[in-house]
Amino acid sequence: METGLVTAMHDVTEGGVLGAVYEMAIASGLGVSVRNEDLPVGHAQQQVTRLFGIDERFCIGAGAMVIAVKQGNETQVISALFGRGIKATIIGEFTDKAQGLCLSTGGREEQLPYHEKDPYWAAFFQAFKKGWT
Repeated sequence: METGLVTAMHDVTEGGVLGAVYEMAIASGLGVSVRNEDLPVGHAQQQVTRLFGIDERFCIGAGAMVIAVKQGNETQVISALFGRGIKATIIGEFTDKAQGLCLSTGGREEQLPYHEKDPYWAAFFQAFKKGWT
């Protein structure tokens, strides 16, 4: 924020990182293009989501934030974050609304999906019913 280059932020909670990006685009009246390969995923998150058979891109990501930055200033904001010990990466860009909401995987574009319910909660309650502690 201190750089004056941040235009919007959204926490990555319900719906994961892709849910947060989707909601930001809709709220801003914009389109978006996200590169699936650039989405950061930690080892622990991969292990847990594999265990429960859920897609980590769409599940709760407490502690993470999606930040929109004035175009051309991404590196400056990332440097400022890194200077405070905060990891950051560029995952895509907000575009004109007419370009739609796109997710690019291996050069192939598709409509960015949106899930009303976070798969984390179904997995959590299923484990709870099985007596996991």
